[in-house]
Amino acid sequence: MSNTIDDRGAHGPRQAGADAPRLVEADWRRLEELRRQFLAAQEGQPDARPSAWEGERDLELYDAVYGARIGWKWDAFLVDALRRVAPPHGARVLDLGCGTAVASRALLRHAPPAGIEAVHLVDKSVAATKVGARLVARDAPMVAITSSATDLSALSEAPPAFDILLASHLVDELSDDGWRAALRLARGASVVLWLEGGAKSTSRALQRVREELLDEFEPLLPCTHREACGALLEANAHEWCHRFARPPQEAFTTAHFTFASKRLGLDLRSLPYCGLLLAKPARALPRAVGRTRLLGRAKGEKGKAMASICDAAGVRRVQILERLGKQTVRAMVDEPGAVDLLELRWDGGKVVGLDVVEGP
Repeated sequence: MSNTIDDRGAHGPRQAGADAPRLVEADWRRLEELRRQFLAAQEGQPDARPSAWEGERDLELYDAVYGARIGWKWDAFLVDALRRVAPPHGARVLDLGCGTAVASRALLRHAPPAGIEAVHLVDKSVAATKVGARLVARDAPMVAITSSATDLSALSEAPPAFDILLASHLVDELSDDGWRAALRLARGASVVLWLEGGAKSTSRALQRVREELLDEFEPLLPCTHREACGALLEANAHEWCHRFARPPQEAFTTAHFTFASKRLGLDLRSLPYCGLLLAKPARALPRAVGRTRLLGRAKGEKGKAMASICDAAGVRRVQILERLGKQTVRAMVDEPGAVDLLELRWDGGKVVGLDVVEGP
């Protein structure tokens, strides 16, 4: 990744990949403005414009920093997801709100060779569909690429037939009509992969998507069961279903991301996300029963951790003593993403044993 700053600005990193955009001081200022707009949208400010791209350069800048961070979350989510579904060979992908096609490119990295035959990109930004198509073609020249530059709620023509629906960071931007359109499209897929940030409101919106589609799909992630979502109960208003991706080494070892982290105030150590995997029954691999999902990060106390968990019995807060596995319990508190899926043993409502099944 190449980053430079012109002679008018502060010092910055100078060296990296030859195919990456060269960032000058004006580019860093624009990245700061894009982040400001995004945070304003999260706070509900009415004049916020979280994805108001002003041209292809904005998309290139976004992809070099913010898109890369989202790509790391997709990497973690897909490693987990593709263990749980059997997508059709030569699958056709519909990428909603594609941006720079981060989701499609991540899927192409993780899917089996020749697993993806075609990608159709949908975004209200013409610049996004152009940049996204160019980047998909660069990464996977054998994949057929088409696009629709339109707001989702105004999608007038049916997209090409597809097998896999990808949706990335849509929750905060969809109108009521957009929601209905997204759900209608999801019902036409055999596999739905939907990833959002890790905020509580975002998580709850995504779990409502799960509830809307539960009659037609198997909920495979983050769910260990197909019961109603326990996090949506009024009694659990303080809980939300989120997970953590573990950042790659390049987040800490390249000049580009070191500088971006300081300049833009990005915490690259923490990658919270909410990811939803749904599959039609014919595409869902058998589910192991009796497993428990750790929600977010546990809170450490002397000799124990207080953890929010979810399983077929619902969402609740439990105490897990360090003597049951000191290293595991400490990791639940100190290393987000290191402990993810558990098998717990119970006695009278108390946890008396645990085994780690999965950690990303």
